[in-house]
Amino acid sequence: MNKIRRYYDELIFMNGLSSLYTARLNYDKYKSLYEADFKVFSQYGEDGILDFLLTKLKIYKPSFLEIGTQNYRESNTRFIYQRTNCSGKIIDCDLNLFLKVKNVLGSYLWKGDLEIISEFITLENLFDTLKIKNEKDIIDNDIFSLDIDGYDYWIMEKLINKINSKIIVLEYNPYFGGSKSVTVPYDPNFDRTDYHYSNLCWGCSLKALFLLLDNNNYIFVGSNLNNSNGFWIRSDLLDQINIKPPSIDTLDEFTNCFARESRDKDNKLSYISGESRLKEIENCDLIDLESNSKAPEKIKKIFNK
Repeated sequence: MNKIRRYYDELIFMNGLSSLYTARLNYDKYKSLYEADFKVFSQYGEDGILDFLLTKLKIYKPSFLEIGTQNYRESNTRFIYQRTNCSGKIIDCDLNLFLKVKNVLGSYLWKGDLEIISEFITLENLFDTLKIKNEKDIIDNDIFSLDIDGYDYWIMEKLINKINSKIIVLEYNPYFGGSKSVTVPYDPNFDRTDYHYSNLCWGCSLKALFLLLDNNNYIFVGSNLNNSNGFWIRSDLLDQINIKPPSIDTLDEFTNCFARESRDKDNKLSYISGESRLKEIENCDLIDLESNSKAPEKIKKIFNK
């Protein structure tokens, strides 16, 4: 079965290369990251967006750190790793991560320098896992990507002064909209299904990340077409990509997500859409980062529902 899957993966890989090489002919005309959205091995269109950004920044053999990859079959850096045989580090909580990644990559695994770490990331073990031991230790790879479906904001808040990456990719919860700066409370044992059976209450809003990174020399330049992964560029590199950064007043445009991933109490898809998603989780606690108290409050109070 692995041989058959790798055969089809190789076809996908080669077709992806061909399509992106053609797309590069138009990169200078792009005015939005939406135009670059293209899926090869990423969950949505992150592959195309990252190829656009790397090409514009003239980064031909990028280094990366990706936290939250599952088995690496659908991830933000797999296509980059296979295409460039570069160096990178991936972290996920799966105890069998190495074997699963080996099954996915096959011979591509040895062609580059990929460090595979099985670890459930928390605020308590974050610096140790990333080998940050003193003030001089920083994350200065080309791409930093985070997607753990939970307390992503708190991880970024702790890491932001340690990051000097050129590109940052962060997942946000589009169901929280673009006008509120909110996040789930920090709990080292957070699990989105345990927090609410619907799987809808996790992570943080786009505005929360926008404000955090904007205050630390990173500029939001857009999202994927699914409006679930945001992309930031280090401010000194912005003039190289020819994309006008969205303003904080336009963030609602980047939370218009139509995915219907909600679950019922039996863990079956319930296909809730629109404002019904927020209604479903109205009694869950969030922290309004722009409030004075910073204490957990019910969603229905924060959003006046």
